[in-house]
Amino acid sequence: MSGALDTIARPYAKAIFVLGHKNGTLEHWRDMLDFLGHVLSHNEIYRRIVSAWLSKQQKIDIILQVCGDKLDDDGKRLVHLLALKKRLLLLPHIAPLFHKLFIMHYNIERVEAYTAFPLTTEEKDEMTTALGAFFSSEVQLLEQKAPQAICGLGIKKGNWVINHSVYHHLNNLAEALNIPHSLH
Repeated sequence: MSGALDTIARPYAKAIFVLGHKNGTLEHWRDMLDFLGHVLSHNEIYRRIVSAWLSKQQKIDIILQVCGDKLDDDGKRLVHLLALKKRLLLLPHIAPLFHKLFIMHYNIERVEAYTAFPLTTEEKDEMTTALGAFFSSEVQLLEQKAPQAICGLGIKKGNWVINHSVYHHLNNLAEALNIPHSLH
């Protein structure tokens, strides 16, 4: 079902991107869409929005009340438009699609770092700088918790992977020694 919702959400994400680009408000739209997506992902809000007992205006009021001053007039108009079209549930799907357009526009590479323990700010900065130089673009580092990394690090961008975890090295050692029960 998510694929179908993404297909329906795509034109909204594109239209918002065009509007934000034209007005120079892409970052602001990114923040508003992220917030709206989080609001609609909350179980209690979601339950109310799908309720057949609430009118469109009540649903709009709930969202706008929760969002408070996080939305400008354009953000509020988007909520009204989606409510009118019975598409409020698209909000969590619009943000990631908008992000893809945003990243392509600014030539930002999304790189995932897998670690057993959180990286320090200095480590993140060093890694972002090094990866930015390697990819010749700005890098958005997404830190993922991976307990199996033990004392190492895994870096992934699309099909490109570097794995320097203890787990990975132990598996390589097991393969080299032809141990039938590796750590896989």
